[in-house]
Amino acid sequence: MISPDILEKQITGLVLWLVIGGSTVLLATVLGYILVLWYRWKDREKRSLSLVTLLVSVPHDNEVKIDAMEQIIDSLASMYKKAKLKFLQALVAQPSVSLEIIGTNEYIKFYISVPKKYKELVERQIFSVYAGADVTVVDEPNIYAVDGKMEYAWLKIKKEVFYPLKSYKEISVDPLASISSAMSKLGEGESAVVQLIVSPVEDKWKKAGKGFVSTTKKSEANPEKASYKVEARQLESIENKCSKPGFEVALRIITMAKTSEMAKNHLSNIKACFGQFDSPWNKLSSKKIKLKSLFMQDFIYKY
Repeated sequence: MISPDILEKQITGLVLWLVIGGSTVLLATVLGYILVLWYRWKDREKRSLSLVTLLVSVPHDNEVKIDAMEQIIDSLASMYKKAKLKFLQALVAQPSVSLEIIGTNEYIKFYISVPKKYKELVERQIFSVYAGADVTVVDEPNIYAVDGKMEYAWLKIKKEVFYPLKSYKEISVDPLASISSAMSKLGEGESAVVQLIVSPVEDKWKKAGKGFVSTTKKSEANPEKASYKVEARQLESIENKCSKPGFEVALRIITMAKTSEMAKNHLSNIKACFGQFDSPWNKLSSKKIKLKSLFMQDFIYKY
């Protein structure tokens, strides 16, 4: 029979080893994650500085349907880079493309910044859809007011990525119209930028979405367990989203004006335009920005 003192020592030792083992695993996981991020990001400044910026203009009498742009976005999924060995996929730095709308009191312009390697791909896609488009390589535009005040926002989706926002097909008017309308209200010396960074991703998010749909349908097929809390329309919408290419996205907005109050007003007006994409199942919300300097670094370098 083991004495209480020995039993207590054995239990204490076991707990101690479990704590040490758990801490070691946690530390190794954190260090591994940091190492992966470092490897993926170590050349990102070099990649950012080598981006080619394209100014894209289309004729005012352009009659190409809005869904034409979907074809261009879908083509960017072909940039996805696969590792030679699957377990090394997390180390692969995926290329990204920056789509920007820049507005002042004089103009609203559309820019695309792409890696040099994919410049021709993007140009071909634009010309195949917008035959009368003018695509010009330009220097990075200067949108900063000398003595102005700046306000900024970073938008993200609230729920799991497979829950869809509204697409242009579900919005009765051209979604771009309200954004350009808000930008058209900028005064002298004021400017605004909507920046959308997209980078292709693997299909894990699709598997999660399809798994959710499959599990829900199986549950509702059982009359004893069925709750019918998920609408058929929602499942259909998730399935439709999962049939599309996926991208990691950073959506940032910056406004500049002579006073903070005016910059905040312009920012609020532009942010409100993105409310049109809110669906019954997902919506956009503001991401908390802890350090302005890091946000601006991400914005300027298009990280």
